[in-house]
Amino acid sequence: VNQVVVRGTKKPQPGYKAASVKVGSKTVKTVSNFKLPAKYTIDDNLVPTEYKQKFNGPGTAYHGGYRTSTGKIPEPGYIAVDPDIIPYGSKLYIVGQNNKICYGYAIAADTGDGMMDGSIPVDLYMGNREDHFYDSCEWGLQYVDIYVIEVGDNKYVG
Repeated sequence: VNQVVVRGTKKPQPGYKAASVKVGSKTVKTVSNFKLPAKYTIDDNLVPTEYKQKFNGPGTAYHGGYRTSTGKIPEPGYIAVDPDIIPYGSKLYIVGQNNKICYGYAIAADTGDGMMDGSIPVDLYMGNREDHFYDSCEWGLQYVDIYVIEVGDNKYVG
C-alpha cells in the first residue's frame, strides 16, 4: 500500500526569547536563546576573554526545518557548521564584525551545503519576527567573528 507518512510537523512553541550577556556595566541582547555559562566572560568589545580558536567570514541565517543533522529541534543558538572544521557539540560565541550585532553563545549542531563546500563558515539559526527580535531576512549575510570557547567531540549533540 502506498502511503505518505509525515513526521516532525509539530511547530515550535512560540515565545522563544533572546538571551543577553553582561558586558562591563551594560547588558547586550543576543540573537541566541542560549545563556552564556557563568564560567565564560565577555570583554567590552564582545570578545570572550578565553577561547581556543577564532574563525571569521560570512555568517548566513536560516530558519525552518524540523530537526538538525544531530537530531536537535532547531532554535536560535543551534548553528550549522562543517563538522570537519568545527566539531559538533562545540561551544561558540559569535559577533558581527561591522556593526557588532551579537548572535551570542551557540552550539554547533547542524550542517549544510554552504558549510560543506567551504564557502560559509557558519549558518546561524534564527527565529521568526513574531517570537524573536531578529529574523533571518533581516540578518541576511553578516561577516562574523566565531570564537570557539569549547571544542566538541563530534558526537550526537542531543
